Amino acid sequence: MSAISSLSRAEGMIVIASIHQPSLETLAQFTNVMFLAEGKVCYLGRVDQLEGFFEKWGRPVGRFVSFLQPSIVSNHLTRYV
Repeated sequence: MSAISSLSRAEGMIVIASIHQPSLETLAQFTNVMFLAEGKVCYLGRVDQLEGFFEKWGRPVGRFVSFLQPSIVSNHLTRYV
């Protein structure tokens, strides 16, 4: 992902990627993300605002925890969509 990220920034390109449970290091290479749960958008926005978003719903994310753990997304966020 880092090569794609570097190329897209250098060339001014938009990259659309579908990644299942990326590491925090991979996720940090994106500017904006869209998370889907049960066919609905549960987050659309900047990566640097994700931590605050999850904290708002009582789900702080530690450094070694995937943002997209199924229990976090399915059980808690989809009811607010």
